[in-house]
This record gives sequence, structure tokens and C-alpha cells, in this order.
Amino acid sequence: MAEYNDPYGTYRFHVTFEHVAGDHKEPQKVGFQSVSGLSLNVNTMDYREGNEPTTIVRKIPGLTKIGNVTFKWGMIAEEKDTADGENAAGGSFYAWLGGIASMAENGPQGGLTLMNIDIKLMNFLGQTEGTPEWKLYRCYPISFSVPDLNASSNTLAITSMEFAVGGFEFIAPTAQNLAVQTSGGNV
Repeated sequence: MAEYNDPYGTYRFHVTFEHVAGDHKEPQKVGFQSVSGLSLNVNTMDYREGNEPTTIVRKIPGLTKIGNVTFKWGMIAEEKDTADGENAAGGSFYAWLGGIASMAENGPQGGLTLMNIDIKLMNFLGQTEGTPEWKLYRCYPISFSVPDLNASSNTLAITSMEFAVGGFEFIAPTAQNLAVQTSGGNV
């Protein structure tokens, strides 16, 4: 009987936000419909000296650029879960955006609050222990979009927010996804 390991699905994941300063007891766990855009691009520089015997231009690594990440979720009420009326992520996502955006007539209301964001895939059993993980560092919101409103549409109200990412780290899985036993065939 052959054994193989299935790859992870992208339809089950867990997202956690935490202040960079680490001044809150618990990170805020938030559900999202989708997370997209995380990418890393290393620019290259061409270099060649005139006295080199070959005519090949060398590629030298240059600056690294991290793409913005977009989170989408259904428009739902945000819960308050601490005595001072703020959730563990430091207030609502809307307040976080309003801290740096000029949404009020007297300008930004707070200042830049950086968050670390942790994204973990879940295995088929809904567990995150040992699964692939992306740690996003020093993130802040840069755009927010409201769903199109149309009285004749039959769609859900999905909100999206885009975040600038200051750095990221990929943590490879340490546990196999479900091992599947097969019998017969040429597997």
C-alpha cells in the first residue's frame, strides 16, 4: 500500500493581528473571506567590467520589495471585548484606518499604529499546529473599499482593506498534511 501526503488547501486559514509593541494581552483573531497579494520581488542590477573576457552581464541582487496584502470580509458589526471598549487589536479596523487617514474634517485622529499579522493555513482537520505560516511585520492600512450597492443585485456586501507590509517571514510546515493510504494502481 502506497502512502502520499496531500498538499494544503487554501480555503481554510487563520489570521491573527497583534500590536508591534506587544502591549496587549491577546492578539485579535479575525475571520476573513480571502487574503491576497502577498509577494516578494528581488530587483536585480546588471554589472559587467570592461576587461572581462566574456560578454555576459552579471546579475547582482538589489533591493527587495514586498507587495501589499488585501483582506476581504463580510460587512459585520465589530465586537468590543475589553473593559475600555477596545478590542485586543487596539480598536476596530475602521478606527485603525482613521488613525492615519484624513477621514474627519480635522484630519487623522490617532497616528500610525503598526501591527504584526500572522496567517496560518489549516489542515483538513481544522488544526494549525505545524502548518505553513506567513508572519507579516510592521503592517498598517493603506486603503479601504466598500462594496458596490445595487438594489437589483443578489450579492453579499464584502468589504476589503489593503495593508502595507514592512517585512515578512515564511515558516515552512513541520507536520505533514493528512497522510492518505492508497491501494492498487501505480501510485
